[in-house]
Amino acid sequence: MKIRREHSVIIFSLSIIFLIITGCRGVPKEIPANLQPEEYFKNAQSAVVDWGNYNAALFYYEEFIKNFPDMRGKIIEAEYEIAFIYYRKKNYEEAEKRFEAILEKYTTPESSYYNEWPRVLSEKILKKIRKQTSKSDE
Repeated sequence: MKIRREHSVIIFSLSIIFLIITGCRGVPKEIPANLQPEEYFKNAQSAVVDWGNYNAALFYYEEFIKNFPDMRGKIIEAEYEIAFIYYRKKNYEEAEKRFEAILEKYTTPESSYYNEWPRVLSEKILKKIRKQTSKSDE
């Protein structure tokens, strides 16, 4: 009986330590000046995949948009990722607004700079959001 109790204490202690370590990963205070554009995306994706830290990912994408205003093709990708994070966080109202803004950009002459995947995926997720919100209204 003591062995099982000791194992339970060890497992509980390790769980607490894990939670403390992963909880300490917050939003960065600043981004190094020499960070390359692709590193913003890499860091944002790592924040989500490795740590489930949506706020840090949002920070990297938003900072990318501010720091590289001329990279229109990559900006729309960052905007898609931001909208998708809101969707994953179940903030459907904000996600819907952002996906609609992305689709609106595809009606402008500037859309020649954009990859098609943000448009296609935005349309698909908007359909899901509208289906989910219409079910909840019933």
